Amino acid sequence: MLAELRDICATEGAHAVFLPGNHDPGWDHPGFLELAGGRIVITHGDTFYPEGSPWKREVLARPDLLRRIWQDHPDAAHDPAVRMIVARRISRELGSLEHPTGKSIVMRAIDAAFPPQRALRMLACWLGRFDAARRFCDSWFPKAEAIVFGHFHFQGNATRGHRLAIDTGSFVNPGAAAIIEWRNHLLQLHQIDESRTAFRHGHALGLWRIG
Repeated sequence: MLAELRDICATEGAHAVFLPGNHDPGWDHPGFLELAGGRIVITHGDTFYPEGSPWKREVLARPDLLRRIWQDHPDAAHDPAVRMIVARRISRELGSLEHPTGKSIVMRAIDAAFPPQRALRMLACWLGRFDAARRFCDSWFPKAEAIVFGHFHFQGNATRGHRLAIDTGSFVNPGAAAIIEWRNHLLQLHQIDESRTAFRHGHALGLWRIG
Protein backbone atom coordinates (compact mmCIF):
# COMPACT_ATOMS: atom_id res chain seq x y z
CA MET A 1 0.00 0.00 0.00
CA LEU A 2 2.79 2.45 0.89
CA ALA A 3 4.67 1.70 -2.32
CA GLU A 4 1.53 2.39 -4.34
CA LEU A 5 0.92 5.64 -2.48
CA ARG A 6 4.54 6.69 -3.03
CA ASP A 7 4.07 6.09 -6.76
CA ILE A 8 0.89 8.17 -6.82
CA CYS A 9 2.65 11.02 -5.04
CA ALA A 10 5.63 10.77 -7.38
CA THR A 11 3.40 11.15 -10.44
CA GLU A 12 2.11 14.37 -8.87
CA GLY A 13 5.65 15.62 -8.31
CA ALA A 14 5.62 15.05 -4.55
CA HIS A 15 8.10 13.09 -2.45
CA ALA A 16 6.20 11.16 0.21
CA VAL A 17 7.68 10.51 3.65
CA PHE A 18 5.80 8.17 5.98
CA LEU A 19 6.42 8.56 9.70
CA PRO A 20 5.78 5.47 11.83
CA GLY A 21 3.60 5.65 14.91
CA ASN A 22 2.07 3.28 17.41
CA HIS A 23 -0.33 1.85 14.81
CA ASP A 24 2.39 1.17 12.24
CA PRO A 25 5.70 0.55 14.06
CA GLY A 26 7.17 -1.40 11.14
CA TRP A 27 7.49 1.52 8.72
CA ASP A 28 11.08 2.16 7.69
CA HIS A 29 11.67 5.69 8.96
CA PRO A 30 13.37 7.04 12.12
CA GLY A 31 10.05 8.46 13.31
CA PHE A 32 10.64 12.19 13.16
CA LEU A 33 11.22 14.84 10.51
CA GLU A 34 13.00 18.14 11.04
CA LEU A 35 12.29 21.14 8.81
CA ALA A 36 13.74 24.65 8.72
CA GLY A 37 17.03 23.59 10.24
CA GLY A 38 15.34 21.86 13.16
CA ARG A 39 12.99 24.71 14.01
CA ILE A 40 10.00 22.56 13.01
CA VAL A 41 9.68 18.95 14.17
CA ILE A 42 7.06 16.53 12.87
CA THR A 43 6.41 13.24 14.65
CA HIS A 44 3.47 10.99 15.43
CA GLY A 45 3.31 11.93 19.10
CA ASP A 46 3.43 8.55 20.83
CA THR A 47 6.82 9.57 22.24
CA PHE A 48 5.37 12.38 24.36
CA TYR A 49 4.58 10.01 27.23
CA PRO A 50 6.84 7.20 28.52
CA GLU A 51 4.00 4.70 28.03
CA GLY A 52 3.29 5.75 24.44
CA SER A 53 -0.47 5.58 24.94
CA PRO A 54 -1.00 5.79 28.72
CA TRP A 55 -4.70 4.94 28.37
CA LYS A 56 -4.20 1.55 26.70
CA ARG A 57 -5.46 -1.47 28.62
CA GLU A 58 -2.32 -3.38 27.69
CA VAL A 59 -0.12 -0.63 29.16
CA LEU A 60 -2.20 -0.51 32.33
CA ALA A 61 -1.88 -4.28 32.72
CA ARG A 62 1.89 -4.63 32.10
CA PRO A 63 3.93 -1.93 33.87
CA ASP A 64 6.66 -4.53 34.37
CA LEU A 65 7.15 -4.98 30.63
CA LEU A 66 7.14 -1.23 30.11
CA ARG A 67 9.91 -0.79 32.70
CA ARG A 68 11.99 -3.54 31.10
CA ILE A 69 11.76 -1.94 27.66
CA TRP A 70 13.02 1.37 29.03
CA GLN A 71 15.82 -0.35 30.98
CA ASP A 72 17.00 -1.98 27.75
CA HIS A 73 17.57 1.44 26.13
CA PRO A 74 19.30 3.85 28.55
CA ASP A 75 20.42 6.10 25.67
CA ALA A 76 16.78 6.96 24.97
CA ALA A 77 17.02 9.65 27.64
CA HIS A 78 19.11 11.86 25.33
CA ASP A 79 19.11 10.34 21.82
CA PRO A 80 15.90 11.00 19.82
CA ALA A 81 16.55 8.08 17.47
CA VAL A 82 16.78 5.66 20.41
CA ARG A 83 13.70 7.27 21.95
CA MET A 84 11.82 6.37 18.77
CA ILE A 85 13.10 2.79 19.00
CA VAL A 86 11.62 2.56 22.50
CA ALA A 87 8.29 3.80 21.17
CA ARG A 88 8.30 1.20 18.40
CA ARG A 89 9.06 -1.60 20.89
CA ILE A 90 6.23 -0.47 23.14
CA SER A 91 3.90 -0.49 20.13
CA ARG A 92 4.91 -4.02 19.17
CA GLU A 93 5.11 -5.64 22.59
CA LEU A 94 2.13 -3.86 24.12
CA GLY A 95 -0.03 -3.76 21.02
CA SER A 96 -3.79 -3.52 21.22
CA LEU A 97 -5.50 -6.89 21.50
CA GLU A 98 -8.77 -5.46 20.23
CA HIS A 99 -9.53 -2.60 17.87
CA PRO A 100 -12.84 -0.70 17.84
CA THR A 101 -13.05 -0.70 14.03
CA GLY A 102 -16.60 -0.41 12.79
CA LYS A 103 -18.11 0.53 16.14
CA SER A 104 -20.57 3.39 16.38
CA ILE A 105 -19.63 6.60 18.17
CA VAL A 106 -21.68 5.47 21.16
CA MET A 107 -19.86 2.13 21.30
CA ARG A 108 -16.50 3.87 20.97
CA ALA A 109 -17.41 6.12 23.89
CA ILE A 110 -18.37 3.11 26.01
CA ASP A 111 -15.15 1.35 24.99
CA ALA A 112 -13.14 4.42 26.05
CA ALA A 113 -14.89 4.75 29.41
CA PHE A 114 -13.99 1.34 30.85
CA PRO A 115 -12.12 0.71 32.96
CA PRO A 116 -12.48 4.18 34.54
CA GLN A 117 -8.71 4.52 34.90
CA ARG A 118 -8.48 4.30 31.10
CA ALA A 119 -10.96 7.13 30.63
CA LEU A 120 -9.22 9.32 33.20
CA ARG A 121 -5.84 8.82 31.57
CA MET A 122 -7.29 9.56 28.15
CA LEU A 123 -8.77 12.81 29.40
CA ALA A 124 -5.52 13.77 31.14
CA CYS A 125 -3.54 13.17 27.94
CA TRP A 126 -5.96 15.22 25.85
CA LEU A 127 -5.75 18.12 28.28
CA GLY A 128 -1.99 17.82 28.74
CA ARG A 129 -0.84 17.02 25.22
CA PHE A 130 0.52 20.50 24.45
CA ASP A 131 2.53 20.59 27.68
CA ALA A 132 3.77 17.08 26.91
CA ALA A 133 4.83 18.25 23.44
CA ARG A 134 6.81 21.11 24.99
CA ARG A 135 8.56 18.75 27.44
CA PHE A 136 9.36 16.38 24.58
CA CYS A 137 11.07 19.19 22.67
CA ASP A 138 12.90 20.35 25.80
CA SER A 139 14.43 16.88 26.13
CA TRP A 140 15.09 15.84 22.53
CA PHE A 141 14.64 18.81 20.16
CA PRO A 142 15.63 21.97 22.06
CA LYS A 143 15.98 24.03 18.84
CA ALA A 144 12.36 23.42 17.85
CA GLU A 145 10.04 26.41 17.63
CA ALA A 146 7.09 24.30 16.47
CA ILE A 147 6.10 20.65 16.79
CA VAL A 148 3.41 18.93 14.75
CA PHE A 149 1.74 15.66 15.78
CA GLY A 150 -1.52 13.72 15.58
CA HIS A 151 -1.37 10.83 18.05
CA PHE A 152 -4.22 12.10 20.22
CA HIS A 153 -6.84 12.38 17.45
CA PHE A 154 -7.96 15.75 18.85
CA GLN A 155 -7.31 18.71 16.58
CA GLY A 156 -6.02 21.92 18.12
CA ASN A 157 -3.01 24.15 18.61
CA ALA A 158 -1.44 26.06 21.49
CA THR A 159 1.72 27.92 22.43
CA ARG A 160 3.68 26.68 25.39
CA GLY A 161 6.58 28.91 26.33
CA HIS A 162 8.19 29.89 23.04
CA ARG A 163 6.98 26.77 21.22
CA LEU A 164 3.97 26.22 19.00
CA ALA A 165 2.33 22.79 19.27
CA ILE A 166 -0.11 21.60 16.60
CA ASP A 167 -2.30 18.52 16.86
CA THR A 168 -3.54 17.80 13.33
CA GLY A 169 -6.37 15.59 14.59
CA SER A 170 -7.59 12.55 12.67
CA PHE A 171 -10.10 11.24 10.16
CA VAL A 172 -11.75 9.07 12.83
CA ASN A 173 -15.28 10.09 13.83
CA PRO A 174 -16.17 12.32 15.56
CA GLY A 175 -12.84 14.07 15.08
CA ALA A 176 -11.61 16.28 12.28
CA ALA A 177 -8.29 16.45 10.47
CA ALA A 178 -6.08 19.36 9.45
CA ILE A 179 -3.15 19.87 7.10
CA ILE A 180 -0.04 21.98 7.52
CA GLU A 181 2.08 23.71 4.88
CA TRP A 182 5.53 25.20 5.33
CA ARG A 183 6.44 27.87 2.79
CA ASN A 184 8.50 31.09 2.84
CA HIS A 185 9.05 30.91 6.61
CA LEU A 186 5.29 30.63 7.17
CA LEU A 187 3.61 27.63 8.78
CA GLN A 188 -0.03 27.40 7.71
CA LEU A 189 -2.75 25.23 9.23
CA HIS A 190 -5.94 24.44 7.31
CA GLN A 191 -8.98 22.30 7.98
CA ILE A 192 -9.40 19.37 5.59
CA ASP A 193 -12.82 19.33 3.95
CA GLU A 194 -13.90 15.73 3.37
CA SER A 195 -16.30 14.49 0.72
CA ARG A 196 -16.97 11.15 -0.94
CA THR A 197 -14.98 12.16 -4.01
CA ALA A 198 -12.05 14.21 -2.71
CA PHE A 199 -10.39 15.81 0.28
CA ARG A 200 -9.61 19.53 -0.12
CA HIS A 201 -8.14 22.47 1.74
CA GLY A 202 -10.76 24.01 3.98
CA HIS A 203 -10.74 27.21 5.98
CA ALA A 204 -7.58 28.52 7.59
CA LEU A 205 -7.00 27.64 11.25
CA GLY A 206 -3.74 29.46 11.82
CA LEU A 207 -0.68 31.13 10.32
CA TRP A 208 2.67 31.51 12.07
CA ARG A 209 6.11 32.82 11.12
CA ILE A 210 8.87 30.41 12.11
CA GLY A 211 12.49 31.48 12.18
